[in-house]
Amino acid sequence: MAQKLSYAELLQQVAFLENELAGCKQIEKNLWKYQEQLYSILDSLDAIVYVADMESYEVLFVNKYTERIFGNIVGEKCWQSLQAHQKGPCSFCTNDKLLTREGEPGETISWDFLNTFDNKWYDVRDKAIKWFDGRIVRLEIAIDISERKKSEEALRKSEEKFRTVADFTYDWEYWVDPGGNYVYISPSSEQVTGYRPDAFKNDPQLLLSITHPEDKTLLEKHFAMEMDKKSACHFDFRIVTRGGQERWIGHCCQPVFDSQGKFIGRRASNRNITKRKLMEEKLHESEKRFRLALDASSDGVWDRNLLTNEIFFGENWYRVLGYTLDDLKTQDITWEKLLHPEDKQEAILAIEEHIAGETSRYEAEFRLRNKAGNWQWILSRGKVVEWDDTGRPLRIIGTHTDITSLKNIEKELQRAKKDLEKRVTARTAELEEMNVALKVLLNKRVQDRQDFEQQILTNVAELMDPYFEKLEKTSLSEQQKTIVGILKSNLVEITSSFAHSLSGGLAKLTPTEIQVANLVKQGKATKEIAELMHLSPGTISIHRKNIRKKLGIAHKKANLQSLLSSYSQ
Repeated sequence: MAQKLSYAELLQQVAFLENELAGCKQIEKNLWKYQEQLYSILDSLDAIVYVADMESYEVLFVNKYTERIFGNIVGEKCWQSLQAHQKGPCSFCTNDKLLTREGEPGETISWDFLNTFDNKWYDVRDKAIKWFDGRIVRLEIAIDISERKKSEEALRKSEEKFRTVADFTYDWEYWVDPGGNYVYISPSSEQVTGYRPDAFKNDPQLLLSITHPEDKTLLEKHFAMEMDKKSACHFDFRIVTRGGQERWIGHCCQPVFDSQGKFIGRRASNRNITKRKLMEEKLHESEKRFRLALDASSDGVWDRNLLTNEIFFGENWYRVLGYTLDDLKTQDITWEKLLHPEDKQEAILAIEEHIAGETSRYEAEFRLRNKAGNWQWILSRGKVVEWDDTGRPLRIIGTHTDITSLKNIEKELQRAKKDLEKRVTARTAELEEMNVALKVLLNKRVQDRQDFEQQILTNVAELMDPYFEKLEKTSLSEQQKTIVGILKSNLVEITSSFAHSLSGGLAKLTPTEIQVANLVKQGKATKEIAELMHLSPGTISIHRKNIRKKLGIAHKKANLQSLLSSYSQ
């Protein structure tokens, strides 16, 4: 049986309990103060913060940020309020990972999660802690990282594109940093060289070691200078692949800078150009044969590179001028220097016009100075045969033909032509003078004959026809009439040849009308003609009308005297 306490002992015990109670109240007060401070801190966070019982999944606390998204969900199940379409605790719940084997709070669990309620990505931190009431609960802090996820996705796609472009390029690509170390090598290195990318990274001298011995000096010089060059570089070299094959590589590299303009190395592209080189070699041989054929079929072939201005001359080109190959090398002989000063401008202009596309082909004649110091005439023909992708001419080929002998013959022909022209001109002048004289003589003879014929006709009309008319009016015997008729007929026969040579109109006139016409032509008036012919003026007027009618001017205002005068010319 317990010993009963004395009153003093009881008071002492009461005092002790009162002290203990006062201490508990202070602890409780401090605890509530700490809880308020914790809540205030959690409410200030721009992140989802909640506390849930690990057994019942009851939400014990949410901060204001969480409340704005999900509402006041304290007292509800976390899997019902914080996720959508959940019929039970979440399969991804971390409760079983937050405690140690002894059931004490363990390490923080971090993970990214796409919330099914608001379809946002969160960076989640889960931690088991002891709550104010002594329970072990889950504290979860989730930061919205949706924008970061978008950036990461964009970066991932960008990197994927980069990898696709870089890794699946046909050419062998690589990037070296300013120290010459490989930053990236495309898988195509194996296709080109037979060596995988890691082989070059493990052995930085591998590229130089597989370079053809004749090209190593070129590559060494490039490696020594490439980091100091701030421009692109292009050249070709040969390698020996892992399988022992010789391949031509077309190398192109350029400096690489970051967004701040800082030099971060050089990026290079190496292409297998072996097929192209073989084709170029075949083409070179073909061109060589073509040049030889052209040179053999002409007095010289020339081939000019329009980019470098380098020019190739066939053997006949300089031999036809008397030069040797040594002369060409030692005397700096060029087409322009050999051109005659008088021909230079026109010859150069002709080739420039063809290069500019203004003519379908180049053709020019000019003089070139030969080794003896004389001038030889050359016919040059050429044509542009190669262009770049933009249509710019790259190459022109042509031939020379020595036309000196033709020019000399042409010169002699010109001299003979001029001499002949002078002689023809002089002879023509003589013939023209003789022709003029002959024309004058012929015209005079024709005029004299016409005058003579006219005179005979006039005399017959004036001296014989009147008497025939008088005889016909007298009393003649039949025999006499016959004789008169014969005389008249014979006279008409004699003068008919003269009458036919006159105008068709005058030939129609009777002898009396011809006599009247001659007097009219002489300017005689009707009265004067009547007195001369012993006829009445009325008869003369009738004759004049008949004459006008037979000449076709009966009803015209033409002057009869002028018209008759024109018939005698």
